[in-house]
Amino acid sequence: MASVTRTHRPSARVHAKALRILAAGRAEVIDRQPHRDAVRIEGDHGTYVVVREGPQVTCPCPAIRPCSHALAALIATGRRRP
Repeated sequence: MASVTRTHRPSARVHAKALRILAAGRAEVIDRQPHRDAVRIEGDHGTYVVVREGPQVTCPCPAIRPCSHALAALIATGRRRP
């Protein structure tokens, strides 16, 4: 399970993949609250629900490092600039 905090700086590859996910319209905000968001991300190898609770973002994908799904979710909810 990958996780990231909102202050983490992703690699250029992860950032580019997150932007590609968003450009393809593969991110859908399914829940939005002041301290919690949930975003359905259609990744290259599966669909994941990414959850942000406070500064912590988790994704159920098998990535060990912060993933493009988590970054795409933060951008989709306006919690992080592209």
